[in-house]
Amino acid sequence: MLPTKGDLEDVSYAIKSSISAISEVSKEVEILRSLSFRSMEDRRAKIAEAHSTTFGWVFKSHMLPSNDVRSRIGLGRWLGSGEGIFWVSGKAGSGKSTLMKWLYNEPRTSEELQNWAKGAELVTASFYFWNSGTDMQKSQQGLLQSLLYELLSKCAQLIPVLCPNRWDSSIKPNSVRLSSPWSCAELTEAFSRLSNAAPSNKKFCFFIDGLDEYDGDHFDLIEIMLKAVKSSHIKICLSSRPWNCFEDAFGQSLQRKLYLQDLTREDIETYAQAKLAMPRYSPSTGKEKILYQQLIVDIVDRTQGVFLWVYLVV
Repeated sequence: MLPTKGDLEDVSYAIKSSISAISEVSKEVEILRSLSFRSMEDRRAKIAEAHSTTFGWVFKSHMLPSNDVRSRIGLGRWLGSGEGIFWVSGKAGSGKSTLMKWLYNEPRTSEELQNWAKGAELVTASFYFWNSGTDMQKSQQGLLQSLLYELLSKCAQLIPVLCPNRWDSSIKPNSVRLSSPWSCAELTEAFSRLSNAAPSNKKFCFFIDGLDEYDGDHFDLIEIMLKAVKSSHIKICLSSRPWNCFEDAFGQSLQRKLYLQDLTREDIETYAQAKLAMPRYSPSTGKEKILYQQLIVDIVDRTQGVFLWVYLVV
């Protein structure tokens, strides 16, 4: 049987739809490629992995006795139901970056954030400032480019919403080309669109580590963070040293901040015990065992919450 006119029209429509879909996917790939940069994952890869038994108190603070300072930490509750910004503060070497990386990858974090999302699609992204790295690893441009790349990779349907000039570049004169380098102003505008017009069926949580390692005006960075969380669909977990500018901006709520060096004594003891319990270190006599335990106590007492010092000493 020869195809009818209706059959031919259906085939024609299917071909046109396929061509349109291919064109859109090609534009999405080109825009994502323009956001990507070579050192995007380097810092995250270099951060030490948390020891398997550390940081569990984040999700068990409500189960700890009231005389344990960790029982008053609200990070787990904030992940599950809180809004705005949670500030992880701590002195240099206290393990902030390790905690932030652990949080981002920890399945319980995702479970708590799903409770917060209440059925909306959850989108997470992270960035780790590094003042010893490349310009992109310590700049506002690197931060925004990395966050946009990660969230748009997961939600490609947001590309036309956040990047309309690039998306319509083929039909609008004087538009930015798909693959052109991004300016800081264009990135800021795209990120602002997310907070101004966040879709009602999506929730976004960002983890941003090392604000003190940003190579620029920290007040500009603070303003970007505070503007972003004006949307009830966006919240951010930040970390930095306890500098005055961050204390003033993020440290006003006791329920939405912590000072890491005050909370890790037990984690440090567990880490030291585990590392020094290897067969070649294990004491054989009663006197040696006493000295061995005293050595661990001495290490823990002298750390003052600096995990990096413990790592080096052990």
